[in-house]
Amino acid sequence: MKPMSRSLAHKLHEFTNLQALLDCALAHCLDLCGTELGNIQLIDWNRGYLEIKSQHGFRDEFLTFFTRVTAKEGSACARALRTLDPVVIEDVMVDNDFAPYRSIAYRSGFRAVQSTPVVSSSGATLGILSTHFATPRRPDEKTMDALKGVARLIADSIIFHRARGHSTSKEAILFRSRQTIEESYRAMQRADQALMRPRQFARSWDRRSE
Repeated sequence: MKPMSRSLAHKLHEFTNLQALLDCALAHCLDLCGTELGNIQLIDWNRGYLEIKSQHGFRDEFLTFFTRVTAKEGSACARALRTLDPVVIEDVMVDNDFAPYRSIAYRSGFRAVQSTPVVSSSGATLGILSTHFATPRRPDEKTMDALKGVARLIADSIIFHRARGHSTSKEAILFRSRQTIEESYRAMQRADQALMRPRQFARSWDRRSE
């Protein structure tokens, strides 16, 4: 782990407030990307949608429009959730699947977006990290790799935060962490069925959870 990653990991694990944790992580990602627009969405696997839990730079119109996003939609975050891979839309004004969202993108001041799944070291998917850009662009490979690393730190920190609760016992924290991860896997399997994903994709989840 690089020094910057170690420093960020320590900082995120120190937070006792989830909102502060997410806001700090998002600010770090915005600095990485050199932009002022971005958000972190967490997923409710039982209901099957993403919700914005931290954001910077967006007005109420955008936040209302994207209050809840499902994996069936054509936005970058929905595609990232569907494929569980980072998605980059270099220019939203020429991307066919993004057509329903072009007007809100124009009014919100962005032409490009990247969305990276927030996946823990153990493979549990908790949400999506997105950063948006005022002009058409594609973040370079180094930036995307850094974002994937931060997204992993976010997921690990959220699991640690949820597991910690009111207990400071290391054994209790580890036990709750395992419970959180196992619940995430079960929820993802249910979501696969609800979303009617291809059988091959569903089987890939089964292999990851072994």
